[in-house]
Amino acid sequence: MKSINKQNQNLKVFCRLKLENLKNIDYYILVIILIFTLLTLINLDHRGIWYDEAFSIVLARKSFEELIETTIQDTHPPLYYFNLKIWVSVFGESEFSVRFLSYVFALFVVILTYYLAKRLFSGNIAILSSAFIAMNPFFIQYVREARMYSLFSLLVMVCMFLFFDLTENPSIKKGIVYSISLACMLYTHNYALFAIAIQIILTCYLFVFEKDINRKYILFVFIFQLLALVFYFPWLFVFLNQMNSVSGIGGAIQNPNSGHVMNTLKLFCFQEEIIFRLILIAIAFKIAMVRVNFHFKRNGKLTFPRTEFDIKTNRNFIFSIFFFLFFIGVPFFISWKNLIGYSVYAHRYTLSALPFLSMCTFYSISSLYNIISNHSSFSVDEFLMIKKNIIPGLFFVTVMIFSLITLSHFSVLYSDDGYGYREAVELIQKNYYKNDTILLEAYFTVIAFDYYSRNALNHSFHPIGFDGNETINVVDYYLQNSHGLWYIMAHSRDYDRIVISWAKENGYLIFTDNSRPAEIYYFTMQDNVTIETYHIS
Repeated sequence: MKSINKQNQNLKVFCRLKLENLKNIDYYILVIILIFTLLTLINLDHRGIWYDEAFSIVLARKSFEELIETTIQDTHPPLYYFNLKIWVSVFGESEFSVRFLSYVFALFVVILTYYLAKRLFSGNIAILSSAFIAMNPFFIQYVREARMYSLFSLLVMVCMFLFFDLTENPSIKKGIVYSISLACMLYTHNYALFAIAIQIILTCYLFVFEKDINRKYILFVFIFQLLALVFYFPWLFVFLNQMNSVSGIGGAIQNPNSGHVMNTLKLFCFQEEIIFRLILIAIAFKIAMVRVNFHFKRNGKLTFPRTEFDIKTNRNFIFSIFFFLFFIGVPFFISWKNLIGYSVYAHRYTLSALPFLSMCTFYSISSLYNIISNHSSFSVDEFLMIKKNIIPGLFFVTVMIFSLITLSHFSVLYSDDGYGYREAVELIQKNYYKNDTILLEAYFTVIAFDYYSRNALNHSFHPIGFDGNETINVVDYYLQNSHGLWYIMAHSRDYDRIVISWAKENGYLIFTDNSRPAEIYYFTMQDNVTIETYHIS
């Protein structure tokens, strides 16, 4: 009997402890995760695979040795492709499957944004920052692709979290994890060089200027940063060779102008002018506050920030805004001035800066809110009661606003058909005649077309160049030896019109379906042809 009572008592203690642990769970982040999951996975496989995604899948089909050989000729490191190869070997290579891996990485980006913001600033700022990320259309757009952007963003967040942790609580285990994370980041995307440069600069700043941090801790961090660079050393020669190759032929990304940075910032701000302006004003106000406080503090006229917490959070704000500005500004400047012979600046490459913008934004708003509250006529108890009631309401209002703005971009995120290769394959499959030939615009079109055609079409297809006269010669050659010719292009170009005009002048029947993103033409001399498209007379 006593043993039964003791077991019941132990069970009650266990249940009470579990309930206390549940009370400590921040349910706001669970709501954010749920909303992010819904926004990201809606119609995940609706948009067709495009060139870059197809390239990822092609690499995932190769052996590890072939994969490395191919990436040596490419412009991106191989780590993401390794992960995708392992993933598709287990879950297959459907559109949903290959993109779901990016969602998994992005989910941890949202979670780490919450914990990093909570560590650097406060719980309320963490909630709002993670909500800003989770419902951002720009973020959602690119984490829905089978590319390395979400993995790279995750590794950036892991490295920054460990960086701040090591400056306060160093250990060998954390240092090794930090070093490995930095190396993985370097093997995922070339923008990691900017991210690690930022961390080395911050490390040097802490060592020289921050007297309240143990310098042994800073040296400890610096050693593991150097160790990561040692891990990256074998790929460094590949990277330098890639730079020389690309600078010789010109990159695929156009050189930016001064408006590109503003466009990037507006993309970060939900593509809404009012949100962009409010964020800009809030951050500029906070930067001015920090600058004025530093000036008066240095001259002994003002002791603000008054507490160690204020000093620390202000420093974290400066570090975060420095990361954001450096990560966007340096690659833009390199590309704008054409310092290395080709452009490296693209909106999607800057995705990893978005969490830092969100943290800086809400810390700036929080500082402004605190200034207003400190000069209000409320008593301390009244202020705490208002704050307790406002935060949950502010959270749900913020979530609703962000969600509505994201859904307003529904046509772009969820209903875009992409380049139309899936539909092109279906059309050809229904209407293919024996001895037909398929021509595709350029090599990068071929790999996207191949993703859908490899199991649906048992017919070979050929890429063509960008020269109008050359294309006419190729079309003429195949038409002389084929029943008909399927001509598929992803972009309307002048030389495409030249080819169509030539076919008309030479008496070919032309069928087309240019209502799709990928324009499809069928040329033939046969009169008894029926195609499920309209006919050009």
